[in-house]
Amino acid sequence: MILQGSGSRHYVPSALTAKALALREVLSVASSKGFRNIRCLMDCQELVQLLNLQASSLEIYGTLADLRSFRFQFDVISFHYILRCENTDADTCEKAAMSLSSLTSFVEV
Repeated sequence: MILQGSGSRHYVPSALTAKALALREVLSVASSKGFRNIRCLMDCQELVQLLNLQASSLEIYGTLADLRSFRFQFDVISFHYILRCENTDADTCEKAAMSLSSLTSFVEV
């Protein structure tokens, strides 16, 4: 099953932060819906490496801690890197969100 959704934030400092926050939201929803086995396919290699290697990043330190705490809420959870071209649904959604974000920023100025 694929979970999809959208959300908004006024400002996110980087793509890595945005991906980490989106993943945190997805895992929260999956947990609340009772999913027990999760396989996360992401086109953000840096985030996948941070999660799989238990590495740290000052940029997303707190969010990484949140993401790691989800490991205890599932029987199985894994994180895998896939090429963006293999993740067309997410890529389309991301581009649309970025487009709306630019438009919103323009309107607010």
